[in-house]
Amino acid sequence: MKFRIIVTRNHLEYLNDYLKSVMNLDYPHLEIILVDNASTDGSSDFA
Repeated sequence: MKFRIIVTRNHLEYLNDYLKSVMNLDYPHLEIILVDNASTDGSSDFA
């Protein structure tokens, strides 16, 4: 199993593109962990 841990703080404008890119990786078993570090731009509501 492959893990991708994405840590973000106030990068809402990039999250959608980044997650699409990670989801397009050709791994049979992929777990994505998105960690928000007290964002104030709505990033925590994205997930």
